[in-house]
Amino acid sequence: MVIDGTTWNTVAGYVSVTDFVNGQFYQKTVFIYEPDYTFPTDMKIGFRCDASNNKDKVYIDEVKVSAK
Repeated sequence: MVIDGTTWNTVAGYVSVTDFVNGQFYQKTVFIYEPDYTFPTDMKIGFRCDASNNKDKVYIDEVKVSAK
């Protein structure tokens, strides 16, 4: 997710079994294009799970952020 100053926008979504299988390592590249959003000077990037009440756990590592 990325915030455009006031609103959080979903940039990418992944569905268990459809897009990944638990217990395996995946490498994903997601591009956030500046023309698609109005970035504030303190732009924020967020990660979240489905936010249901079944106590899912999400493990995210090796996150790399770069800008051009």
